[in-house]
This record gives sequence, C-alpha cells and structure tokens, in this order.
Amino acid sequence: MRSLRILLLFLFLLLLIILPYIFAFTTQGEDHVFSGFLVNPLDGNSYLAKMMEGYQGRWLFTLPYSQNPGSGEYIFLFYLFLGHLARVTGLSLIATFHITRVLSVVFLFLVLYQFLRDYFDEEKEKIGLTLMIVILGSGLGWLLTPLGIKTSDLWVAEAFPLLASFQNPHFPLGLGLMILTILQFFRKQNKFSLFFIFICGAALAIILPFGAVVVGSVLLVQQVWVWIRKKEIHPFKLLILALATLPLVVYQYLAVATSPELAIWNSQNLTPSPPIWDFLISFSPAMVLAGLSITKKFQVRNSELFTTLITWLILGAIIIYLPIGIQRRFMVGYYIPVSILACTFLLSFPKRKTRILGISALLALTSLTIIIVFMAGFSAILNKNPLIFLTKPEYEAVQWLKLNSKSDALILADSRMGMFLPGLTNSRVIYGHPFETLNAMGKKQTVEDFFNCQYDLDEGSNYLSDNGVNYIFASNVNLRECYSQILNDADIFFHAGDSSNFVEIYRLR
Repeated sequence: MRSLRILLLFLFLLLLIILPYIFAFTTQGEDHVFSGFLVNPLDGNSYLAKMMEGYQGRWLFTLPYSQNPGSGEYIFLFYLFLGHLARVTGLSLIATFHITRVLSVVFLFLVLYQFLRDYFDEEKEKIGLTLMIVILGSGLGWLLTPLGIKTSDLWVAEAFPLLASFQNPHFPLGLGLMILTILQFFRKQNKFSLFFIFICGAALAIILPFGAVVVGSVLLVQQVWVWIRKKEIHPFKLLILALATLPLVVYQYLAVATSPELAIWNSQNLTPSPPIWDFLISFSPAMVLAGLSITKKFQVRNSELFTTLITWLILGAIIIYLPIGIQRRFMVGYYIPVSILACTFLLSFPKRKTRILGISALLALTSLTIIIVFMAGFSAILNKNPLIFLTKPEYEAVQWLKLNSKSDALILADSRMGMFLPGLTNSRVIYGHPFETLNAMGKKQTVEDFFNCQYDLDEGSNYLSDNGVNYIFASNVNLRECYSQILNDADIFFHAGDSSNFVEIYRLR
C-alpha cells in the first residue's frame, strides 16, 4: 500500500509538470502560437538558442543575443548536446527540451527515493511522507503575495525540486546528480563506486557547475567534521570527486574570464542573493524545523547522510551570502536538506498521529506557494501573455526567417521579439537578453529608440549600417512612416497579417 502511495506521488508529480504545458499547447487557438515556456521565458528562450547552436552542428558556445558573438568556448555543453540530439532524432528543439525535462524529473524522483531509503533504512512510512514534502513543499511566500512582494520561493527555481522540474531539464537533472553523488560517496568503496563518483561528478560539473561546487564543499566540510570527531575519513573518494569536478569547473571559469565577449556577459550576469528576511520566509517553516533537528539527538540509522544534510544546511546558508556577484547560484538544491531535516524532526515524535499531523501541517503551509505559481501560469495561458505566446503573423514571419535567412544573420527586432528569434531562427539580434547581449542596457535603449522613431533619417541610416543589420523584424510597427527613405531602398521580404496585427520583414541591401 505504501509503495502504491509513492507511485501515486510520482504520477501526480508528472501530471503537475506536464499538464500545464499541454493546456497551453491545446488552447493556443487560431491567432496565437505557444512558445513552449511557462516559467521564466527569458531564460527558456536562451536555452533554446543554445540548443539551436548545437542543432547547427556546433560545440563551441557563442553569444546569439549579440552582434559580436565571440569565437566560442566549450561551455553550456548540455544544451549544445540537446541541439545535436534534436538534429539526429528529427525532433523539434522544443520537443527535445521538454522530453529531456520530463526524463530528468523521473531521474530526480528516483534518486531522491533511493536517498531516503538509505537515510531512513527502508522505513516506508517515513520515506513516503518525507518524499512528499521534498517534492511538493516550498516556503511561506504566499503570505506576502497580497502585498505584491515576490519572495524567492516563487521564482528561484533551482532551489526547489518542484519549481526546478517545472522550468527546464538541467535543474532537475543537476539536482539528481547532486544527491546521487552524495549517496554514492557513502556507499561501500570499490572500483565501481569510485568510477561512479567520477562520472557523477564530471556530469554535474558540466550540467550544473554550481551544484558541483556545493556538493564538493559540503562533502569536504563533512569529512573534516567526521575526522575531528572520529578520526575517520574517505580521502580517496574526495580525491576522485575533486579530479572529476575541479578541472571542468576551473576550465569554465577561465573560459569565461579570458574571453573578451564572455567576460562582458559575466560582468552583467549578477545574481545576488535575496535579503535575509526573504531567505527565511522562502524556506520556512521547514527551515525552523530543520534548525531544531540540530539540537535534538536522533536515532538516525545513516549518520553519515544525516551529518551531510546538517553540513549542507549550515554551510549552504553561509556560502549563499558570500560577497560575490553570483551568490544566489549557491541556493541550488537548498530546499532538499532543509525539507529532509524538517521531516526528520517531525517524524521523531513517538506518536504516529502527531507525526502525521505535523507533516500534514507542513505540507499545507508550504504548498500554497506552489499553487500560486501554477495559478500564475494558467493565468498567463488564458490571457495569452505576449512573453509566452507569439501571434500568428509573428510565428509565420519566424518560420520564413528560419527557412530563408542565412545562418548568423543579424536581425534588428524589438526587445520582446529579440528574446524569441535566436532560438527559433539561428539568427543573431542586436538586443534580446539582459545578460547575453553585450552592453545590454545601451543596446536595449538603441533598439527601443529605433522602433519608437527617435532617430532622424541620417541617424537611422547610420545606425543600421554601423551595426551591420541584415534584416529588420517589425511587429505591429509601421516603420515606413518614420524611415521612409531608408526603407524605400530595402526589400519587404515578408508580410503577414492585417492592418491591426501584422509583421513585416525588411532585408537591407
């Protein structure tokens, strides 16, 4: 019966991460086309742009959202690989993206289940209840949504398994690899286990490098803690993990730091952690209960996994607030130790009724945030939010560009369409992403000025020629009223729609 409950939880999770997308595709209607992303479409389209580079046969990542893409580096290999996979299988990029996302969620669920089996030593009730909280739980951000405050549990997807599963494939796959690496680290040492640690570590460093840093740091500190207390340690396993992860992480860091284009991108890619009050609300009440687990002596069968979770809980809170520009990245997977330790505390009570009541209350308090996220997604679908839907003329124009424009053609489009085009057409844009467009703020302003008719004819002509624009993608903007003499010398290569909803594509001679 308890195995059946775990299976039902698994099926429920799959429905949660699949049905909203099916609903979006089936309700797009005759006038709109769903882009394929419900959460954070800005990053979703950037993943698609990376896949498009792989689809074109490349293994070097360049910046498709910039007119100066750079010479390329071996980073973002996961999405480049998915692009190659799409080409080989004949699947569309978006289908490959979501199939991989679903398979990654299956992997994450199975790894978490196995972790909890080892942690609770096959106590099925504890495994099922904890798995439910880890998978479906969140924070108390719902309390502040009526005030218009959006806390981290509503949008920092990589920190929470369900949000991660809803957004992209590399978050759930990376979280699964983090847990699997920890799990394998404490298995009986043999040649297979060492090889497995190496493979998991290397894959994690490629797919989710910040996850590799977190896992490596947690295991190192945990081993130091154990050495101080018991004079026991797994030095060879630490060495294998370091050999698997450090060269890849260091290479990616140096590749970004030494590339002129990627260095500019990285300087814009600032991800500061939320304020302390936001952090506490986003991980409470589970964090409070997890904190209590430190003060209580538990009869935990697997003490090594328990001390690792405690280490992650404490060390994670420290490194999340290191004074560096990418500190929020270290929130990756943080809800996992928080929620497992919270359940460990609640399940330590002797009376079963008290345990069930505590877990139920925790789930009720934390699942409301997830409900808000899903409601926002359905609202965006019903309202045909322009960040996740293209109009039919826009879609037809995109398809025309995909078939007729040359690879790496430079397109001038407004900031919204600039977000879509690189992943859908293999073209570059003047502006399309606040991080991956070099000198993004300035480029965005020039694009807005052009489409708002802020340039005179000479300025407009110089802007187009100086930037080497090949095509202008004009959605519901009659540019001939602003730049008639310039565009009289350009070919209208495509027109779709009517006077109220249209797209024109100009090719510059």
